[in-house]
Amino acid sequence: MSRFLLFTLTLLISGCYQEKQLDLDLSDEALVAIIQDVHVANAIVVKYRSNERDSVSQILRLQIAEIHDISVEEIDFYMEQIQLYPVKYLELEKIAVTNLKAMKDSLKLNPGMKALK
Repeated sequence: MSRFLLFTLTLLISGCYQEKQLDLDLSDEALVAIIQDVHVANAIVVKYRSNERDSVSQILRLQIAEIHDISVEEIDFYMEQIQLYPVKYLELEKIAVTNLKAMKDSLKLNPGMKALK
């Protein structure tokens, strides 16, 4: 009985810690671009009054969908799916944040452009 319990417990634990492959029809680069745009949209939305945020958020989500030639529902689906794979999500998130920081820094270096705060 104890061997069965030990085997079952081992099987359950090993199954929980296996990282499965994220299988979406978008490349990592496309997912990173969507994540970046979602970050920028969220930064924009928080600058509005709370009663305006829903409307602004919907407009920005529609624009992101149009830019990436997907629907708003697909954005939600992709974001939900990548968050189910924490290792992959953190990898993509790190790339997106690094890219955004590089864009911000490049604006600071260009004296003709007003720096983002």
